[in-house]
Amino acid sequence: MAGDQRYPALTSEVKRRLKDQGKKQLELAEALGISPSAVSQLLSGSVSITTNHLRAFTELLGDDLEYWETLLKKDEEPPYATAEVAAFIRVTTPSGRDVFLPHVSSYSEDPVAAGRYMASLIHSLTEHDHDPPATPSA
Repeated sequence: MAGDQRYPALTSEVKRRLKDQGKKQLELAEALGISPSAVSQLLSGSVSITTNHLRAFTELLGDDLEYWETLLKKDEEPPYATAEVAAFIRVTTPSGRDVFLPHVSSYSEDPVAAGRYMASLIHSLTEHDHDPPATPSA
């Protein structure tokens, strides 16, 4: 995710709908029962979004709760969910066992997190010589 933005899809949609519907963040603050500065923090992704926030988005901006929950879940997916496996890397453990790990060609969201994940897999295999952790699911 870009920068520190925790909820890019959801907050972008809230901002877009506020603009399209000619509503102000003050109205959102009133619907949420929070201060305008707290709304700014919410839309910047610096605070966690709760179900109560999603309900207020539903009431003020339209659509159903499931729609907003789907956006939230999309934003909470780990970055490796969009990985593309190009090949496999053979890693030989200290006991001589060969294990094949996915070599990732791209990560659409966070290449640093992808690198950390792969490093943790290799460390786990070479230091502890056991089966790798489960591959993250998409």
